[in-house]
Amino acid sequence: MRPSLITLTVLAAACGERSTTAPLPNAPVTPRTLDCAATNPSCPALTVIGDAPYVLPSGATSPTRGYADPSLRRDPATGTLWLAYSWPHLTFASASKATVTVSNHLARSDDGGTSWRFVRPLWESAAETGKSGAGGYSNHEVVSLAPRATAAGTIWYSARLQYFTTDGGPDATSFRIRVATAASPDQLVAAEDVVLGGAATDAYWRPDVDLSSLSSELTPCLYNDPAVFAHSDTLYLAMQCQVFDPDGERPDREFVAVFSTLLSGGPRTWKWRYHGKLATSADAAELGGSSLMQTDLVLGQDGALLAVFSPSAPASPLAIHYGCRVVEVASLAPPRLSRDDAGKLRVRASVGASDLLPTGPAACGYDPASATGVVITRRAMGDGQLVVSLNRTGLRP
Repeated sequence: MRPSLITLTVLAAACGERSTTAPLPNAPVTPRTLDCAATNPSCPALTVIGDAPYVLPSGATSPTRGYADPSLRRDPATGTLWLAYSWPHLTFASASKATVTVSNHLARSDDGGTSWRFVRPLWESAAETGKSGAGGYSNHEVVSLAPRATAAGTIWYSARLQYFTTDGGPDATSFRIRVATAASPDQLVAAEDVVLGGAATDAYWRPDVDLSSLSSELTPCLYNDPAVFAHSDTLYLAMQCQVFDPDGERPDREFVAVFSTLLSGGPRTWKWRYHGKLATSADAAELGGSSLMQTDLVLGQDGALLAVFSPSAPASPLAIHYGCRVVEVASLAPPRLSRDDAGKLRVRASVGASDLLPTGPAACGYDPASATGVVITRRAMGDGQLVVSLNRTGLRP
């Protein structure tokens, strides 16, 4: 049956985590903090054995390279840790014309997150034709993984952003979210998926479902940064609703929306339901930004449901990020973040990178079973470069 309210203690028991009682919702919380500056030895870069950052065809160092957008998840049946991540690179239409493109890769750890080994590419950037007939490339970013324990074994789910880009930049009307399921993460690449779009998604990109039709609140939404979380027979999907008008982006109207579907049949038969806003621009302001991007949903060490957000602000070509915050979630249906007696959000951890201002770092990922703790993307931008790395923080809220 579909749970009418997902609470911290229900999640701990139903998802097979430790049965310890979750903290009282109104008890005070002192967040653990870390400044993941390049000079901080407590925040070393994570290496993926067998998957070097992109290099130019000449063999020279590329100005676009590294790993970003981590999603870490433990297989509840085997204990294997899986890591999906973005792999930025350049694609050359000619010797003098290059476009920044992004693929997704997959790694695994069999020693609790101490070391990671490359498994395979997941979704790779490829040549594609835009709606105007212009040539460009598909891009795949911000993969989110979610395991679901069943009597027959673990079933895996993924959500990712796909969009079209040319050397002039991304086509916002091509943004769509693809959700897939398979018996293991390395099989997701060939699995059936469903394409989710909204009112801002052009019909040329053939979305299977228009999520914006589910509520008038969703009418202006351009969907971005998906996060999936499986509980019992339900898959939850949380993602940013970005809003634009003729004057540009409107972070004051943006929010993190929560959807769900019952897991019966194939992805294209799933019926989606909208639950409401998990976080708004007011929550973003409390966490240090004007909007919340790059959501991750995960159970903490004590079984409590947590959301990882990047407080952000609009900028070009990429948004400004102010690190990440790990916040307790009271419920997904209806969506509600936890607050203390003083009405403040219950923030368990805060990670930043002071040496990367003003553009800031990027997405964080977390699984309490991984020795890495929260993993943050360090991001160096400017002078024609985009260099990213995944860094361990050791924080395990």
